[in-house]
Amino acid sequence: MTIHKHFLIFGFVLAGLSMNRVITPLNAEEMRGIWYRPVANRDTLISDIRSLGEAGFNAIFIETYYHSYTIYPSQIADQRPEFTGWDPLQTALDVASDYNLQIHAWIEVYYAYNPAYLDGSNGPLLAKHPEWLLISQNPYDHTAENGKLYINPALPEVRSYICDLVRELVTTYALAGINLDYIRYPVDNGQKAFGFDDFSLGQFSRTSGFSTSDIQRRNAKVWQAFTRWRCDQVTMLVHDLREILNQSSSQVQLSAAVFADYRSDPTRGTKCQDWQSWVQGDLLDFLTPMCYGLTSVQRKAEIRETLKYSKIPVMAGIAINHIDTPRELHRYYQEVRNHPIQGIVWFAYNWRKPFFLPTLKESIYSPRPTH
Repeated sequence: MTIHKHFLIFGFVLAGLSMNRVITPLNAEEMRGIWYRPVANRDTLISDIRSLGEAGFNAIFIETYYHSYTIYPSQIADQRPEFTGWDPLQTALDVASDYNLQIHAWIEVYYAYNPAYLDGSNGPLLAKHPEWLLISQNPYDHTAENGKLYINPALPEVRSYICDLVRELVTTYALAGINLDYIRYPVDNGQKAFGFDDFSLGQFSRTSGFSTSDIQRRNAKVWQAFTRWRCDQVTMLVHDLREILNQSSSQVQLSAAVFADYRSDPTRGTKCQDWQSWVQGDLLDFLTPMCYGLTSVQRKAEIRETLKYSKIPVMAGIAINHIDTPRELHRYYQEVRNHPIQGIVWFAYNWRKPFFLPTLKESIYSPRPTH
C-alpha cells in the first residue's frame, strides 16, 4: 500500500526548548491530533471542534462507537440515547471543514460494555447477542480489565457486524479515517485468559490437531499455538476492514491504537494483538501507539519500540492526564518530537487542563514566522 501523501516522513532536528520563545512546531504536513469523546450538547460540540481548529490541530479522532453504541443514527447499532434526534458525527464534519480538520472515526472494536460502572446491564449488543460474549477460563466471571465485557473475535458473526459498521461509516460520511481501538483480546495478567468458548476451542482443535484438554499454560507448545490462533482471529478482521476501505471510492485511512510493547506480544499472548503482521501485510496506513508511560524513560522506550517494528508512519499517542503545567507540556512535546515520528495524537480531550489548548495554540502549534 502506498503511504498516504499527508503523512510523508520528514527529517528534522528539534530546536532547543526555551519557555520564552516559540519552539519548533510540527511540520504542516504532520499530524496534530487528539482523541475526543463528543458531548451531548450540540453547541458545546461545535465550540470544542472550533477551539481545536483554532489551536492548530489538524486531526480529531472522534469517539464514534463505544459501549456498543454509535453516536450517529445507525442502521447497524443502537444510537446513544443522549444523541437521539441529531447527528454529532456529521455536525463535527461540517464544522471541521472550516478549519481543514481531518475527522477520524475512533471505534472500540471488541470492548462491548462495562456493567461495573455503567448501569449494571450487559449493554445493547450483548443483550441482543449474549452468545457473542467472550468467555474466559473462569466459568463464573467473564469480565476483564476492571469489569469490561468483550465480544468474541473468533466468531464470524462478530466480524461481519464490525465490517458492516465500518462499511456504513465510510459510505455515509466523508471521513478521513477509521481508528481501531480495543482491536485485541483482553489483557491476560496470567490469572485469566480468554477465548474458552466452545466455538473457539472447537475451531482451534480442528485446525491444530490438539485436544482442547491440552490448552493449558503449563503446556507451552499448545498454549503458544492457541495464542497464535487467537492472534489470527484479530488479524482476519483487520484484513477484512482493509478490503472494505480498498473497495470504497474514498481515500479513507485505516489506523490502530496499539500497545507499544510488541516484544511481549504476541508470543506470550498477553493481548493477542500482532500489529507487526498488520504493518508488514500493508493492512494499516499509520499507527497510533499508546505511549502512556508514566516516566520519560518509559515513554521514550515505547516510542522507540514502535518505530523498531513499524514500517509505516507513527503518530505517537501521548496521555495528558499527568501533565500538570505548561512547562511539562513543553517537555512532553519535546521528548516526543526528538524521535522520527510523523505526528502526535493526544489522549484525550476530556483529560485536558485549562492551560492545554492555550499553550499549544500560543507556543507549540503556532504558525512558523514568515520573516
